Amino acid sequence: SLFFLISFTSLVMSEAAGYYGHYFRLLNFALTLLIFYTVRIVVRENVNIIHYIFFTLLFVAAFECFVGIGQFLTQKSLGLRFFGESKLFLERHTLATFALTAKNRWIFDLFTSLPENRTVAMRAYGTFNHPNLFGSFLAMSLMISYYCFSLVNSQWKKRAIASLIVIEILTLCMTFSRSGFIAFLLGSCLWIGVAYLKNYACGKSLIKILTFGIL
Repeated sequence: SLFFLISFTSLVMSEAAGYYGHYFRLLNFALTLLIFYTVRIVVRENVNIIHYIFFTLLFVAAFECFVGIGQFLTQKSLGLRFFGESKLFLERHTLATFALTAKNRWIFDLFTSLPENRTVAMRAYGTFNHPNLFGSFLAMSLMISYYCFSLVNSQWKKRAIASLIVIEILTLCMTFSRSGFIAFLLGSCLWIGVAYLKNYACGKSLIKILTFGIL
């Protein structure tokens, strides 16, 4: 709010005060602030609503992982255009790829037939426009998965969320997104530290899950 007031005052007193495009950008920023404060008030009055949102996002993350893994193994889109999936094929010039070698080619040969002279393979996209965006989403969904894991008490729910965490880490690796992986590592270190301080057993469980998922 203070930043908005300072920005508005600075704009009014500047030489660009007559350019209405700047006011439009400030209006967009003000709407973002309004949404933030609205969500804050709603969540403060009903804490459970954030839990419902986070558990719903777990199902979204599971679906995105299914799409991403399917794309990676088959090296093409799955035809889920209704869900916003891009049309992906190996001949696409703007396709995000990684180096294909003799050591990793056998994985793709199990699910699809790549040309012998093919030297690159497609990274996982999910329903996003680029693997880096998908990687950022997975890093965020992993933090939410940690939170949901710490909330539930049922053993089968903990196992289900732990399995999802492993699948999310696997899918994140398929995006080859450095920024997503760095965000995941930093967020995981923070989460494990907080979990150890608040609940030693939960922190120990998260370390085991992360170790298994990374290996």
